[in-house]
Amino acid sequence: MVKNWATRSVSIATFVLRSAIDLQATIAVGMLAALSLESYGALLSDAAWLSVLRCCIATPSNILLPSFRGVRWGSPALYFAMSAGLFATTWLLQLSSTALLSDLQLGELPGQVNQSRISYDFFYNVTKSGRQTNSTLPAPEFPYVARSSAWLQNPLSYPTFAEYAEPVKQVDGVSDTGVLLRAFLPFAQAQTRQSLRNYTGKALVLDSRVSCHLPKFDDPSKILKQILSSYDPGIAGNISGTVRTEKYTSRSLVPEEGAPFLCFLDGAYSICQVNPTLMNVPSSPYKFGLGNDFVYSSSNHLGGGLLSEFWAADEIQNSSTRYPAIWNVAHLVSAVRILNDTSEAVATNIEPHGEWLEMTLNSTKGALWRKVISFTLCYSAWDTARLPVDMYSDVSSVEPSVYWPPAAIKAASSYESQTSFLTAENSLRTASWVPSFQSILKQLGQPTQIGQPARTYTERRIMNLAKRQSWIPDDTDRVAQGAAPFVQADGNSVNSIITTRNAVPTITGNKTIFPTLQGLNQTVYYGAGAGVWFKSNNDVPWTVADPSIGNLFIENMMHTNGNAAASLSSLITVLSSQAYYDQFPQYTTADVATLSFFETVLYPQSTRGFIGLVVVLAFHLILIAAVSILFLTQARLTKLGNFWQAITQLSGTEIDEAFSTESMANESKVDETLQKKSRSSFRVGLAEIRDDSLDRTVRLRKRPEN
Repeated sequence: MVKNWATRSVSIATFVLRSAIDLQATIAVGMLAALSLESYGALLSDAAWLSVLRCCIATPSNILLPSFRGVRWGSPALYFAMSAGLFATTWLLQLSSTALLSDLQLGELPGQVNQSRISYDFFYNVTKSGRQTNSTLPAPEFPYVARSSAWLQNPLSYPTFAEYAEPVKQVDGVSDTGVLLRAFLPFAQAQTRQSLRNYTGKALVLDSRVSCHLPKFDDPSKILKQILSSYDPGIAGNISGTVRTEKYTSRSLVPEEGAPFLCFLDGAYSICQVNPTLMNVPSSPYKFGLGNDFVYSSSNHLGGGLLSEFWAADEIQNSSTRYPAIWNVAHLVSAVRILNDTSEAVATNIEPHGEWLEMTLNSTKGALWRKVISFTLCYSAWDTARLPVDMYSDVSSVEPSVYWPPAAIKAASSYESQTSFLTAENSLRTASWVPSFQSILKQLGQPTQIGQPARTYTERRIMNLAKRQSWIPDDTDRVAQGAAPFVQADGNSVNSIITTRNAVPTITGNKTIFPTLQGLNQTVYYGAGAGVWFKSNNDVPWTVADPSIGNLFIENMMHTNGNAAASLSSLITVLSSQAYYDQFPQYTTADVATLSFFETVLYPQSTRGFIGLVVVLAFHLILIAAVSILFLTQARLTKLGNFWQAITQLSGTEIDEAFSTESMANESKVDETLQKKSRSSFRVGLAEIRDDSLDRTVRLRKRPEN
């Protein structure tokens, strides 16, 4: 099928079938002609033609008219029915190729397996690097090309990937995506990625697991006072203090003391980078927490994170000589809701809701609204590793795109400047004005409506990443882990544009990212109330994410009922994918991979034509069998294919008297002669005649019913 042999196979098979059918039909015609002359009788005008047909040189159409005329004159209907049936089946079976080809449709089938040398990552040069980390791994040099932060870039595509997911034990006060590993397909062209069926070889794997925890602030009253200083809806303010959590999950990296932070709030969502990444541990390794299934750091100034699947816990336990450089990220996510409320003097309230700490601010007299701000502390692994992987899929992948509904297209050119960012409440209303990210959310395994069940990899049109016995890379591939994962995206637009050769920016602390529905076309009041354009630059500690990034996060939050872990994990995948394929021309580390692709070919995808062919063929064979049985039991005077017999048996009184002078007559002349001699309705048949010498002679004689 893959080599386009489907149509050729159909043509060859149907040619053989039609040839066999034609041969059977020709023989059956001779049998029917013999039965007509010996058993059922025939009109005298058809006798010559029927006798010649016994030589098996004709088709069913040649006997159809004589059998029909025979019915008119009283011949048994069975003879005509068999002739008509033979004609119909033979004619229909000539369309066998058409029937089979109607089942062929363009579709995808697995192609041939081959091997190819595939580039999938940078070349990391350790020998030329003079830089060292506090880890046992040296910091290598590699040809990274400096780019602006991925938070500021509009994704041109959403490349497909291979995924391995595994649930973890859920803990009260923690929302955890569970183990979530996604391998980048090492192909620059989208068509190649989408048609990939199997890939066995090395690839770069991303740990996109995120866990969001119920936060614990050192001084909640201070946070409240800071929020109240920007009491009106949509006015940005800043909060500061220290934050930690007492809710842990597996592989948590939790500091013993709260991490300092300075974060900014807007009228909807804020994603604040709490700390520098957990890298280059200054003095001591990580240790296991007693009685808990988590790991924590003894360094108090770090914000926390998740130990990625690419490091074993026993490597960092009770060891002063070998421990990893950890590049995890901690985010403090805030969500602001404005509630319609006419009640007066409602008390300020702080209450936990799952992984969220919710602060409800008191309303003032005459106010028609109340502000509710929720916080959750999210830890992410955000790490990569080179690994030998096995990726496979039953269907080709599809790389989704953003859909622009008509309302969004109309609104795109007419956004008005607003005095506030969108709140979480009116985000639902404004969502109809912006493009839809449902197909992207589907690819990422996120629901497109609240309560939707999880989709399979096939439904998501992504590849399966086969489970490995261990996700820890060997020493050869671990060289890349001495540098910060280049796929990480920093919200700091200063550090994200680097000038030092072969350096990769790490996550900057105290930088806030605002995901918005409408992007930069917003006005916000900050500080004393001066109106300024709220935009990303080097002078302010915030970044406004590209509208596509912001839309994706907000739509994800809406459809998951505020699941920050799932929404952040989706962002990490998209941002990392941008960074990976943006650097693709720089990759020179290659490995031989075994792979196969789906190929678009014609192949049977329906059985209607085949079933129709089988039914007609079965009826045809039954008819052939019936004619053969009748011939074997009732025809005793005919040898099929014997031309001399067909000629000599035509002699007889009726023929001799009628045509003694018509040796050059045509059919119309013969019919005219028979009518003149009143013999046009004569029915004749073959009869065996024995003379006095007992010689056996077969002659054409008039049937008794005449």
